[in-house]
Amino acid sequence: MLHRILRDLEIRVAKLEGEQAPSAEQEFFDNPQKREVREFAETKAITNVPVTAQKSTEEADCPRDTRNKAVQKARKAPPTPTDNKRKPGGREFSTLNRFIVETEEDVPPSVPQDREEIPKAEKPPASLEAKKSAIKRAYYLRNYGK
Repeated sequence: MLHRILRDLEIRVAKLEGEQAPSAEQEFFDNPQKREVREFAETKAITNVPVTAQKSTEEADCPRDTRNKAVQKARKAPPTPTDNKRKPGGREFSTLNRFIVETEEDVPPSVPQDREEIPKAEKPPASLEAKKSAIKRAYYLRNYGK
């Protein structure tokens, strides 16, 4: 609430001073997958692995300066999934570490901190009769409550 009031005041002051209003870009979710695709397209690289760029341009008999440009573009391209796994959180979350949200607010202890703390689904019953009774129980609970 206070954050919105302060933002509105900043906008009013900016209008009075003749400046542009601040952007609302921080309000939107930054999807790493879409951002990486856009960044990759902007680099106009043929790959994001420099070694692969070098080999492909050599096999295509490209001039040396074209090979060097291809390798430079590959280095500027977004990281590969293997590179993402090497970043912080990669051991625990694999490539999902791109989605980890860092916050300065206190996180309640009920929020899982890594993959092992996430609650797991119950294992299904082994016998056919147990499966039938589990299905009947789930149906009864869903439709009639406890």
